[in-house]
Amino acid sequence: MDLLKDDFLMALNQRFDDCNDIIIKCFEKSNRNNELDHLIQMQLEEISIIKDEKIYFQTIRQKITNFDE
Repeated sequence: MDLLKDDFLMALNQRFDDCNDIIIKCFEKSNRNNELDHLIQMQLEEISIIKDEKIYFQTIRQKITNFDE
């Protein structure tokens, strides 16, 4: 069970590291005009979804931890 938890947490951490990459790519792709605002808005929406997933997965993680004990 510990190996499964480790894999799960590693995947979850990678998902949040991707947030930073999303913002950086957003600035790289834009040409510093209205397109930038649009790209940022789209990526902020994506990050909002990711944050919702974080809460969901933290709940699952807690259930897994409680089940192990």
